[in-house]
Amino acid sequence: MILRDLTGVLLWEGIIINQNINLHVFDTSSVTAQRYRDEVCESYVMLFGGGVGDDFIFMNDNATSHKVQLVEDFLYAYYSKRPARSPDLKPTQHVWDAQGRTIARRQPYDRTFSDLKSSLLEEMDLLPQALINKFILV
Repeated sequence: MILRDLTGVLLWEGIIINQNINLHVFDTSSVTAQRYRDEVCESYVMLFGGGVGDDFIFMNDNATSHKVQLVEDFLYAYYSKRPARSPDLKPTQHVWDAQGRTIARRQPYDRTFSDLKSSLLEEMDLLPQALINKFILV
């Protein structure tokens, strides 16, 4: 799932049961299908999907760069086991919500991109894995 804030910060977050995947911070304010495939699918999805094996299920949201044929073809070649797109199948949204609440409570507020990036990475590391697992298993 990619999240954009009002200043154009783009992040990708993957979640997996009993394991932490770091946030990926895109270095520009737009993500093309090519960048999504290269920076996310080829890096994180291939790595973690290979580690999980046949039980790996990859879900993404409806961001434009996720739905382009280039990405669909790449993912289908490796992971044909993919659920229908449905808001109730998006445990990552619950993780974003939990993380967003903790970021919003931080004082003082982050003033720079670097501070925001550091805060996001810190908060993701502090999010209890048991909570992430709960979101996945619901």
